Amino acid sequence: MRAIRVAWLAMAVAALGYAVACGFMPVGEVTVSCGKSGELSVAGAHAGATCEDSIFAALGPRRLIEMGPLLVVAPLIAAVALRVWVSWLVVPAMAVLVFVGVANWADFWLLLSFGALVLLVASIVVATAHLAVRARRDSQRARGVEAGSLQNLTGLNRSDRAN
Repeated sequence: MRAIRVAWLAMAVAALGYAVACGFMPVGEVTVSCGKSGELSVAGAHAGATCEDSIFAALGPRRLIEMGPLLVVAPLIAAVALRVWVSWLVVPAMAVLVFVGVANWADFWLLLSFGALVLLVASIVVATAHLAVRARRDSQRARGVEAGSLQNLTGLNRSDRAN
């Protein structure tokens, strides 16, 4: 189970890194107004900001601060809870974020869909692995209980049988 926790934590760290990296992208790459008119006309943009400015410089930290937790919280909760059902809840959470990003395709929030799409695929893989690890552990536990009960019935250990 440690590997599952590490995988969820790695996803959370990668999501945070993605949100920070998005802050250094030129705002012209994510807004339609820059492509059409060559001028930045986005609500909340700083006065004098151009399409070549970074997202952080043009729009400020607020949007990045909002996007970071949206991507990080679900994998982080799955890492802390370490339950199969919580792992599978991350999948629809990421799917919703992909939809929200696509629904806002003409703005900064399109970047949310790119990050969430990668996390969606990774969360399916990790949740499936979590289910497989859990099934394997339960199977081993069931076999151990059966063997233990047989040893209890006979009263013999393997070392006793050899003598």
